[in-house]
Amino acid sequence: RKGDRLIFTVTGPGSSRVFQHAATIEKNQARRFAFAGTRRKPPLWDAGVYRGEAKLVREGGETYSIVREITIE
Repeated sequence: RKGDRLIFTVTGPGSSRVFQHAATIEKNQARRFAFAGTRRKPPLWDAGVYRGEAKLVREGGETYSIVREITIE
């Protein structure tokens, strides 16, 4: 919905923030495809658990989120 906030967050080993991006949705849409990213400089990825979260925050305060984790060895 127009006015909602979409927030992407990636945290790495030790809960260090690797990346965060937030955007306000500008128009109503039945579906939305979104992505976020950053270019990494060497060393690219330390070993450990990485957690990604996509969060939708409605103007009225409702919050929806999905979280996924991967382990890099």
